[in-house]
Amino acid sequence: MTGDETARSNRENERLLREYRRREAEIPADRYAPWQPAEGFMLAGRRRLAAGMLRRAGVFPEADTPCLEVGYGRLGWLGVSASGKTPARRSMPAASRRRPASMNPSAGCHGA
Repeated sequence: MTGDETARSNRENERLLREYRRREAEIPADRYAPWQPAEGFMLAGRRRLAAGMLRRAGVFPEADTPCLEVGYGRLGWLGVSASGKTPARRSMPAASRRRPASMNPSAGCHGA
């Protein structure tokens, strides 16, 4: 990284820190809390969009669809897409070949 790139990176880091401080001061801490009506509305919209995309692609998982649960963390995309079911149904055979031998594939997409 050159001196100019380092300076640019430092300026961007400072800009981001200023923005985080501004948001902390101006935006209520519970803005995106699950009990906020706007957050529920946004989450429902993301779920509808994800389900529609999966159906149009022909990969919407059914209750008996075998899948590999990889986890998604808090508020991740897989959590929004079909209640944690993986959209990668067609990649299951390849994923199962790469999994450690000690892992057994899930009996379904129901999560743990």
